[in-house]
Amino acid sequence: MSQLLPPHAKLGGYEILELVGRGGMGEVYRANQLSMDRIVALKVLSPKLVKQDPSFAKRFIDEAQAAGRLNNANIVHVHDVAKAPVPAEADNSANLPEWYFFSMEFVAGESVKDVIKREQRVSDEQTGTIMTGMANALLYAEQQGIVHRDIKPDNIMVTTTGEVKLADLGLALQLGTEEGLAEMEGAQKVVMGTPLYMSPEQARGNAVDHRSDQYSLGATLFHMLTGHPPYAGDSAKAIMKSHVFDPVPDPHDVRDSISEAWRQLCVRLMQKLPEERFSTGEELRVAVAGAINGVALDALVLRLARARAGKRSGLSPLLMAAIAALVLAGAGVAFLTLRPAVKKIEPTTNANPTAPDATAEARALSEAFNGLPTEPTLALKTLEALAQNPRWQSAAAQTAIAGETSKRRALLADAATRGQLALLKPAADLVSSGKLSAAKDAIAELANAHPELAGLEAFSALTKQLNDALAALAKGFTERLASSDAAAIDGILAEAKTAALSNDDLAAIAQAAIARRGVLAKSVENAANAAENTAWKELATALDQCRNSLDLLALDKVMVGFANRFTSPSGKAMYEALADFPTMVQTGQSLVRAAVEQSQPLIANARLNGQQTAIKLTRLGASDLSFRESVGSTFGTEKKLPRTQVWLPMGQLLDAVKDKRADDPHVAAACLWFWRASTTKAAIAKLGDDPLAKALSLLNQHVGGPDLAGFTSTQDGQTTVAYDFTAKDPGLISDFVGEGLGLGDAGLRWTPTKTITKGSFNENELPTVHWKSELKPPVTLRARILVPANTVRAMVGLNAGGRSWRIGVSNTPTMRVDAVVSAGDGAAFTSIRADNVVLALPGHALDLSMTVALDGSVSASAGAGANSAPLVFNPARPPPGLPAGAPVTVVLANYALEAGKPALELLSLTVTGAR
Repeated sequence: MSQLLPPHAKLGGYEILELVGRGGMGEVYRANQLSMDRIVALKVLSPKLVKQDPSFAKRFIDEAQAAGRLNNANIVHVHDVAKAPVPAEADNSANLPEWYFFSMEFVAGESVKDVIKREQRVSDEQTGTIMTGMANALLYAEQQGIVHRDIKPDNIMVTTTGEVKLADLGLALQLGTEEGLAEMEGAQKVVMGTPLYMSPEQARGNAVDHRSDQYSLGATLFHMLTGHPPYAGDSAKAIMKSHVFDPVPDPHDVRDSISEAWRQLCVRLMQKLPEERFSTGEELRVAVAGAINGVALDALVLRLARARAGKRSGLSPLLMAAIAALVLAGAGVAFLTLRPAVKKIEPTTNANPTAPDATAEARALSEAFNGLPTEPTLALKTLEALAQNPRWQSAAAQTAIAGETSKRRALLADAATRGQLALLKPAADLVSSGKLSAAKDAIAELANAHPELAGLEAFSALTKQLNDALAALAKGFTERLASSDAAAIDGILAEAKTAALSNDDLAAIAQAAIARRGVLAKSVENAANAAENTAWKELATALDQCRNSLDLLALDKVMVGFANRFTSPSGKAMYEALADFPTMVQTGQSLVRAAVEQSQPLIANARLNGQQTAIKLTRLGASDLSFRESVGSTFGTEKKLPRTQVWLPMGQLLDAVKDKRADDPHVAAACLWFWRASTTKAAIAKLGDDPLAKALSLLNQHVGGPDLAGFTSTQDGQTTVAYDFTAKDPGLISDFVGEGLGLGDAGLRWTPTKTITKGSFNENELPTVHWKSELKPPVTLRARILVPANTVRAMVGLNAGGRSWRIGVSNTPTMRVDAVVSAGDGAAFTSIRADNVVLALPGHALDLSMTVALDGSVSASAGAGANSAPLVFNPARPPPGLPAGAPVTVVLANYALEAGKPALELLSLTVTGAR
């Protein structure tokens, strides 16, 4: 999922540095406030929310401004709220001219959610710290008349120096599932908050006050103590329903080692009715202080009442002093009016009431404690003197003095820790502001000057924060390199060298630069290869037009026009090999013409108007030729036709030339390619790795169709592949895939090696041979076949999209012709009997002419004679069968009941279609 703003984009007066969070309401970025040169957290309101509900923007601004008026150490401070034009590089799919945002204090640290995720739950000590900070924050918010409405672990931050801060005060997310803003079915009010921690009154859509935040804090406390939210469910609605109707959960049911003080506080905060929680934030703060001191809530209520009445509280003098301070602060009065909602725990009774002199001793000792110096070191010296004073030698007095001594030592240790944290603050500020090089130097100096800091958790956290920031910086350089152009790489490397990165990071960035240069170089190479490939395609098309028209004069012009189109070493070598192409073709044609004119007329099997015919060639001109056509055992009168209407076996004619120049394999390959001879492939193969062989093969790929041995020509976007199997060229067999192929007496003989079960119509059982290429429709197929006697059904036809349509010829002994069509799944076939089969398909123009001889011989004239029957497909009447538009190939099939017997002999085959 892409972010709204990329790094370095500017919104208002802020430069985006990185995305640090995303929620239903929008996205939060670490940004630089340019006017103040300080790092802030910038929250951008989701443009989709604004577009869906414009009133949401007003609520956003009002609540952010209200939060901005708050100034408390336990609340993240809001600096500014505004709207600004959308940057050009932003993802502005909502198509809004301006975006709303607010900036706030950037907190370096982690959320309580992060702590729970890492530690499974929050320790009792840290729970006390977090709850104290939250009690202070909620008391301040209550005094300002603001309800947070979204207290949860995500919004409670613990800084690297141990401070607790409440974020997003006065704001709410939009629920989609468990996070944000949701609308209950049938509800008339918008429900704000997060379902996992939402108060019952929030879930009902009722009015809320500061006691709603107490409930959410209680749900958060439950999560901190147990590692699990108080309620779970399959949906936000189900969870909210639990908050309203289910019993208050008991933390002991999840973890029985939780102290009773924290358990009772959690249960009190999560009471269903607001009036059963604490009436004020002051009461909450007193209760938190009691829980930290291990005093359960019901005991704290009772003992506060006793303290106010001046009676013995049953607490140690040290704890009593703390509670007395709370009472004097005015916190105890409201507690007396609360009805405890947690299960009642009876206070401990004293079976042996203390004597009056012991009470007097305790009061006097308490007064002595109150008079202790505030400075911990001096207080410890005074306490040491008290412990030696004969007046305070009773067990109770010594216990009280030991407790106060422990407290003062803790204060001293805390002061030392605060001093150490103060030492860390400048370095922490440098990390937060992104000045990592200076921060790295400052932390190194601290480690050298104050070795005692090494064991401090805050120092480890600060070091981790720096390392994480450096890792993010290194990652940023790598990501910039991955999308940079060649000109920017050196600048990025220079910038990385000035950053406070490790040698390993710099080495990784250098490797990324090398990889990027390789990608860019490959891209340039690919572009050059693409350009060369286009040039080869255009050259092949131009040369093909020349051989279609037999225009030798145009060859020179074509070659000159492509002189500077090939720049790669291999491209140059192949083009240079073709430079003499026109000369080689002219040489070969001149040698053949001279042989015809100077010797006996040559007899060759030519193709006239698509039919194979023996002719006696008498003259070969540049644009026409003269010949006598075979008539029985003689040759008729001389005829003259344009060269383009007659196909000659130029390979045979060239072989008949008695001239050493005709033996040059380069001349032979060039001439045969130009004349489209069936032996072209073999001639090219003789050249081996010669650049001319590579060039001619590449030309074939572009205009000659697939690598076929058959005669291939292309004109007006249509490719024709023709086979004359009567020439007995074994190379033609390579164009077909299947077993049992070989040369017979008349042409290509197919003898199937497997049989089909008699009476079966299973397509998969049919012995089959496929043409190894395919053409796109419309496709025309013409074939002449010889069907031996006793053939059950020999088939020739087409296959497209897994379906076959064929002509089946039976000779057992009465000849029968029908159409054989396979089912769509290829599992069965059916026959369509017709005396004159007339079948075709839209987009597949099928013209299949077959000569079938019952006595095993073929008449001299195709389609004529008593023992032959012509078959023609008329494309005007479409058959069922082949899917329109699918690539088409030629297929031979046979209903063979006995293996090892010839099924048919293919005399000639012509296929025409689009490549």
